[in-house]
Amino acid sequence: MTTRSTRALVFRAPGELALEERALAPLRDGDALLRVEWCGICGSDLHVFSSGWRVAPGQVLGHEFSATVLEAPGVDGVAAGDRVVVNPLLGCADSSCRACLAGLQHLCQRRRGVLGLTVPGAFADLVVVPGARLGVELHRLPDAVPGDVGALHEPLTVARHAFEVSDVTPEDHVVVYGAGAIGLGLVRWLVRAGCATVLVVDPLPVRREAALRQGADAALAPEEPLGPLLGGAWTPGKADLVVDCAGVAAVIEDGLKIVRPGGRLTLAAVTLGPDAVPSTRVLDKEITVRGAQGFTVAEHTRAVAELPSWDAAPSVISHRFPLDGWADAFAAQLDRGASVKVLIGG
Repeated sequence: MTTRSTRALVFRAPGELALEERALAPLRDGDALLRVEWCGICGSDLHVFSSGWRVAPGQVLGHEFSATVLEAPGVDGVAAGDRVVVNPLLGCADSSCRACLAGLQHLCQRRRGVLGLTVPGAFADLVVVPGARLGVELHRLPDAVPGDVGALHEPLTVARHAFEVSDVTPEDHVVVYGAGAIGLGLVRWLVRAGCATVLVVDPLPVRREAALRQGADAALAPEEPLGPLLGGAWTPGKADLVVDCAGVAAVIEDGLKIVRPGGRLTLAAVTLGPDAVPSTRVLDKEITVRGAQGFTVAEHTRAVAELPSWDAAPSVISHRFPLDGWADAFAAQLDRGASVKVLIGG
């Protein structure tokens, strides 16, 4: 049996990562061996780096990636040379699992793991996707899509899921807090849905500018008043939908102030620390609060198909670094004033 190894970025302890040579698990029938093209640094990677959030020492990070198939023994419809993107949420795939049968692998309670969190991830030259299936874990990357844009498939799909659970209508006035890759992807979906107004709030000029390029009606700093900008439409209590893509407790408090009675609040970012949703405000206005984590198989299929038409996608990518430049890459992503989405690979 052939033993393979790869360079891989490994979590050692909070604040400590290391590029190491790591052995790859032997390929089994149904596994796919991929060469990574580009992998994006996600907010969850930053949480892991800073605090060790949900990850054990020794874990190889990275889950937002594009790749080329090297080997895929027993994977129907997949051959060496195929360019793919990967759903990192590995459901159990058991015939008795209602979530997996419905394409809701993100809700599977017997999940095999998550690439980059519990299964070795894609901040590496090579990665193995266990139990890979075309149209579930693997999706073909359209020929017209370069690998760097392909790596945006995962945040774009997370954004699609937030859009779906929010019950968006064309009449909605929407406020999106946070203009990282997920927030910017959400703006794209909201604009395409023809929402009455899409307003983005982010403290960083580079991200506000990116939001405008995605089609937002306006992009404000948090200290700017909402009402005067859009003719009074955004006075407190007027927003139909508020979406948190920032993962900051103060954002949720602000969002609950501006959402109208009977409106909706969608939480699409991880907020560490004590519970940030004050129940009294939710009760007083009868606000519908929805969580949005991961995505369905159908949403992933839809988002990948949309990549060729996402003209503003290059504006989401602010930096690219080789794997051995990982330290500079993480420093760039942590410098939120200068970055949007940082990619590693090439």
